[in-house]
Amino acid sequence: MTNVYVQNINLGIVLFVMFKKILRSSICGALVTVLLIVVILQIITSYRSAEAQQLLSEGQGDNAPLSNAIEALGGLETIQDVKTQLIMAEGKRFEPGQKFEPIEQPLPVSNFSYDLAQNLSSNKLRMNWHRDVIYPYPNKLDYSIVISNNSGFTYGKDGLFSPEKAQMRQSAINAILKDQLISSPLLLLQTAIKNPGFIQAQPDQMFRGSQHYVIALSPNEDMPPIRIFFDNSTFLPSKVETIEDDPIHGNVLIEVYFDDWREVDGIMFPFLVTHELNDEVIEERRNLIDVNVDLPDDTFILPIDLPNLSADAEDDSSRGWLASQWYLRMHAFGIPHYDINHSANFTEMMPGVYHVTGSTHHSLVVEMNDHIVVVESPLYEERSQAVINEIAKRWPDKPIRYIVATHTHDDHIGGLRAYAAEGATIISSEAGLNEVKHILNSSHTLRPDSFQSSPSKQVRIETVSPDKKMILSDRNRSIEIYSINNTHSDGMLAVYLPSEKVLLTSDLYSPGSTPDPFRKYSKELLKFINDSGIEVDMIAGTHGDSGGGPIDDLYDFVNLRLSKQ
Repeated sequence: MTNVYVQNINLGIVLFVMFKKILRSSICGALVTVLLIVVILQIITSYRSAEAQQLLSEGQGDNAPLSNAIEALGGLETIQDVKTQLIMAEGKRFEPGQKFEPIEQPLPVSNFSYDLAQNLSSNKLRMNWHRDVIYPYPNKLDYSIVISNNSGFTYGKDGLFSPEKAQMRQSAINAILKDQLISSPLLLLQTAIKNPGFIQAQPDQMFRGSQHYVIALSPNEDMPPIRIFFDNSTFLPSKVETIEDDPIHGNVLIEVYFDDWREVDGIMFPFLVTHELNDEVIEERRNLIDVNVDLPDDTFILPIDLPNLSADAEDDSSRGWLASQWYLRMHAFGIPHYDINHSANFTEMMPGVYHVTGSTHHSLVVEMNDHIVVVESPLYEERSQAVINEIAKRWPDKPIRYIVATHTHDDHIGGLRAYAAEGATIISSEAGLNEVKHILNSSHTLRPDSFQSSPSKQVRIETVSPDKKMILSDRNRSIEIYSINNTHSDGMLAVYLPSEKVLLTSDLYSPGSTPDPFRKYSKELLKFINDSGIEVDMIAGTHGDSGGGPIDDLYDFVNLRLSKQ
């Protein structure tokens, strides 16, 4: 291969010398310049073709699994000749991070279908989505995303709180591109053929009871390699796996399985693609696949002159590659969450009591005599850091002594490690203790967070008994923490300020925007309030209106106004 490369480069040098004098002519310069460009492109194409051909001709040793896989999928020329593809698919999304308790099955959150049109030679795709969201906010979403040359745009609402049209963040673009790559044997092998240097042979492994050849493909420096498992009898890929970063679980294994293989115009395609991540199973059934179809000129239209969204574009980019499946999990809820740069808006409900908004998930900050208590650490490190930074500005001499974890659903506890790095004592329910320990013990080496980098890993954890309240107090105020009997999350905690008559609750009731299916949880909250005898004037939610809302609104929502009177 080296000889071919040297020969082609020498040819380019000879041609350049031949045309050097001609280029000085103003009459012929433009024409010759075009000719040189054509020749150089031909040299590059010839070199790449030689690489691919040698990859196949050396079908022994390390290259044998890949060369055999290329033949099994359809052959080198056939694979290289696929320029466009159409896919129609449907499936269901389940979310393990929303279970009542660990032994339950993952919660169904949405059904989906999409049509994908993709130009493989020009890095463009369009996906027309229909998403039937079941949980938490039942909704039907119809939208399209267009990605072209590393820019993207969403036409239509892709989430409950989304605008009708919006430019895509780099994290969203790369999350979708990565998901398409790991879900497509064709794209994986095309990438390997174009970039033989990205490939590394791995030891054989047993999978599904048979021996599999394994190669590692490293197409992007921002993400770990993709390991491809080839069946040793068919040489078709059985699965791929890679490692990603997750706010809860740290370094997590992502696996994609390929089944129901069928031939389409000489290329083998899996019509059943199954993803597994953190006990979540996503079965995606491809109903139609076609290749080399003519796509209309307006398929990949983007608005003109899209602005640069963020000065942190490179960071956004790496997050898309490193945490694609976490982003797509949030998208499945109908609540896409690609922008990590949230403000922390402090709304003072009572003197020294602040409802912190600026995101889809809220917190409560309580000022004590010589320290700060924070309730709720949702989403991920960046959300918690925004709150921590604002606290440091407002009260530079008061450390965060406690962080209260209301419950262990993934979207409500993903920022816990940032408070652990601050040295805060974690207050959890007894039911949530194991999950809290899991979060603290998870390894985040792919994208180190503040706790991973912290020299001290000793964290104090205190638990609230199901039948006994916990009290935090000083000479200024008292905070009471209760366990609430409910059917949303085992070990749910609520925080009550008796002097201020303020109650913070998570998910059970969100002032101003409680999903209708959550009405049963709101009834359970109201039963707790009445049974415990606490006096509540205002309720602050971890979702909903800034500053919370009056207790009367809770009665109205659950249609129990008469029972109060």
